[in-house]
Amino acid sequence: MDRLEAVVQPYDWGSRYILAELQGRPTPSPGPEAELWIGAHPGAPAILEREEGLTTLQRVIAGDPEGELGRGCQERFGGRLPFLLKVLAVEKALSIQVHPDREQAQEGYTREEAAGLPLRDPHRNYKDDWPKPEVVLALTEFEALAGFREPEEAARLLETLGVQGLDAVVDTLRSGSERAPLDALSQLLHWPAEHRPQLLADVEWRCGELADDPGVAAEDRATFRAAVRVARQHPGDVGLVAALLLRHVTLRPGEGLFMGAGGLHCYLQGTGVELLANSDNVVRAGLTGKHIDVDELLRLVDPTVQVPRLHLVEVAPGVAHLETPAPEFDLLRCTVEGRCPLPEDNGPRLLLCLDGQVVVSDAAGQELELGRGDSCYASAADTGLVLTGRGDVVVATSGR
Repeated sequence: MDRLEAVVQPYDWGSRYILAELQGRPTPSPGPEAELWIGAHPGAPAILEREEGLTTLQRVIAGDPEGELGRGCQERFGGRLPFLLKVLAVEKALSIQVHPDREQAQEGYTREEAAGLPLRDPHRNYKDDWPKPEVVLALTEFEALAGFREPEEAARLLETLGVQGLDAVVDTLRSGSERAPLDALSQLLHWPAEHRPQLLADVEWRCGELADDPGVAAEDRATFRAAVRVARQHPGDVGLVAALLLRHVTLRPGEGLFMGAGGLHCYLQGTGVELLANSDNVVRAGLTGKHIDVDELLRLVDPTVQVPRLHLVEVAPGVAHLETPAPEFDLLRCTVEGRCPLPEDNGPRLLLCLDGQVVVSDAAGQELELGRGDSCYASAADTGLVLTGRGDVVVATSGR
């Protein structure tokens, strides 16, 4: 087992408190901190110490894929750690986005490689050739936009605004076409630049009025309140109106969401643990200062993809998981009160202590102490893992 030094990603939508407090660092941090990456993605691999000195988890696995991952995982995923564990600290809305499936990722990566785009080019959509399904587990109340509303529901919401310019979008939503949500999204994202300021001003003003109107349904008021925040965080961005086509979801701590390929989504605020396939492929359409590629996003989005709300299911005493169809990962949450054996696993695992103090031990007698914010890596050779002490630990494993 190896203690890890995770990597903080300082995206502008992050918090100056959440990740610093988790890791026991001074607050506020010098700038926004959005994501804590715990894994072996080449963009920000975790650091560890082996006999040869400091190295990265990516290099360790590349040096002995079968020994580190186990034969089954190595053969299934081509010598790559199949998952990436993160902590998200969402202080303001981040991009309306979609992730590719495996075939789309391979095609997009090959296309951008052939075009000679450097991997760190800000105009690049595909940083690798992997899909990026992901699951998020809320640690606090966690607000998101997740999948399309039913066309009639979206049409009703836009009608409630009473903004005349949106009549054509409402008509599209009520057209009866299977493509209606996608066509409506395209209309909004391609809104003529010269008419956007008036549209956005009208929408923001009406959302502000309706957010506190007792005659409006509570769910709609929550949507309009979120829209007002988004408008202030991302002034001049037509993604504000596009966001109204999506389902507004507020998770309670311990609930989750699964984002499959083609599912349009946007995180609005809150703290959560995210587990995803080991990829950084994101195609964005708004609410961001990063690269936007509307046409590519519209090509990838599947309006029929559902974004289900998940609940933890117990798989062993003190151990629960969020069940997803993703073959690359499984997310376990362990409530440790004394002794908590982990389910047997023939592959690699990543562990993060969210609270308390626990000791991780294996069948060989190795022990590693983890406090709040500490993380570690266990290879396939580290069998018989047991957690002792008192604490809250999440464990990332390869898919079942």
